[in-house]
Amino acid sequence: MTHISTLNTAESLPYAGDVRADDAWQFMKHHVCALIDVRTPKEWSSVGVVDTSDAQSTNILLSLLFDNGVSNPDFATQLAHHVPDKDMPLFFLCKIGGRSARAAALATEMGYHHAYNIAHGFEGIEDSAGLRGTINGWKAEGLPWNMVR
Repeated sequence: MTHISTLNTAESLPYAGDVRADDAWQFMKHHVCALIDVRTPKEWSSVGVVDTSDAQSTNILLSLLFDNGVSNPDFATQLAHHVPDKDMPLFFLCKIGGRSARAAALATEMGYHHAYNIAHGFEGIEDSAGLRGTINGWKAEGLPWNMVR
C-alpha cells in the first residue's frame, strides 16, 4: 500500500492515524479506497457530502449515530457489507472529527488494517462568528462536495 501522510503516530491511536482532508483527497484521487461519511442523514442533506466523482474512491454514507443521537447498532455489520476487503484503505469523515475517529477505531477493532480519520471533518471548527467550513476541514480546504439531491 502507498504511504499516507498522517498528522500523528499510529502508535498513539487506536487506528491508523489522522489525516488532513487534502492529503486524504490526493490519495483518493489515485488509489482505490473508501470514504465512509459517518454523519447523519440530516447533516448530509443540510450541509452536503463529498463529491468523489473525480476520484478512485467510493463514497459510503453510513451513520454512526442516528439524527436523534442514538448509536446505529448495525454500523459494524453495514460497514462489513459495504467494504468486505479488510486491506482497503478507509477514510472516515464526520462533522469535526470526533465520530469519525470513533468509527476508525471500531473499524480497526473489526480487523481493518488501514482505517484513517479525516482530521477536522467536513465542516471543521467554528470561526469567531460561529460559522463552520471557514477555518479547517473538507469544505474550508476547497475540496469537492455537493448538496444531496
